[in-house]
Amino acid sequence: MYLNANPSSTFTKFTGFVTGIKFFSRFVTEKEWLTHAKSYTNYGVSNPKINYNFEKLESGSFERLVLHTDTKQKTKESDSLGNIRLFDFSKNNLHFEGKNFPESSLVLKPTRVNYEVLSDKFDINYSKNKVRIRSFQDEKNKENGYYSEFAPVHEIITSEESIDDNRLSLDMSVMKGVNRNILNAFSSLDILETGIGSPNLLFSENYPVLEDIRNLYFENFTEKINLSKYRDLFKWIDNSFTEVVYSIVPRTTNFLGINFIYESHVLERHKYKYLHDNIYKKSLERVYPEGEYPEVLDLELPEVNVEVIASETNGNASSLASGERLENSSVKSIPSKTMITIII
Repeated sequence: MYLNANPSSTFTKFTGFVTGIKFFSRFVTEKEWLTHAKSYTNYGVSNPKINYNFEKLESGSFERLVLHTDTKQKTKESDSLGNIRLFDFSKNNLHFEGKNFPESSLVLKPTRVNYEVLSDKFDINYSKNKVRIRSFQDEKNKENGYYSEFAPVHEIITSEESIDDNRLSLDMSVMKGVNRNILNAFSSLDILETGIGSPNLLFSENYPVLEDIRNLYFENFTEKINLSKYRDLFKWIDNSFTEVVYSIVPRTTNFLGINFIYESHVLERHKYKYLHDNIYKKSLERVYPEGEYPEVLDLELPEVNVEVIASETNGNASSLASGERLENSSVKSIPSKTMITIII
């Protein structure tokens, strides 16, 4: 293969099967590489908001996926000259050209591959692995176990106990394929954890990180999704397999049937805005949230004369005669049982 269109740069001889060829203009971290190794369809990065294919304005966005081939393309056979083109799905038009294949022969052969994908059900507390290793003697193995500790472990704390659910439901979601394709752009769910779980988002009307990634991802689409095809397929599956599945599940299993689900995709998340953020503000900031305080008028008020007249409230003698006018300079104290009348 040639790098940077220079035939003398690098030449590699290879014999065998290959799929999912990708090129990045950045260093791929070990965590990203491990995700790519587990799933040949994954081309994710740690921060798709910056390093995804279609972002070109953010600082650091040059470091991104620049070439992405996928064998799931329409052209699977070589032409009459033995040539074939591997289409670049990154829309950078850096297509691969294959030569010296047998004429008009099948080049892209279907092969079963088992691979692992990121789950789009990260809001649900579930696990597909029923074998849970709680302790390791090797520290390297402990890093791969979320709840694992150093051996020996004799008991499990209450907060880490697993509760298995006996419900069984076969759900057909119209967004399953879209969700899988979206998560191929992620090497992990760390950015979703901060983009959804940040405490300051309680008072926000939306999820800014999800909106930015959503706007980038849907640059891949060339037309709208036809949901009617999924509905027709579900009708056939529901009528054909519901009774069969119900007859083979264990009696202790609570079978909920085969369901067709309309739901939002991973990047379309509904948001409830909490309004108690005002408790952290001062009084003026609550009335004027934008900080635009009104102008205070400096008015000169006219001078007024104030007369204070004392009167007795009971029969006890007072140091002030009833109806006597008090001067500011002549009175130092007023008895507690004296009623004061102020006349302006």
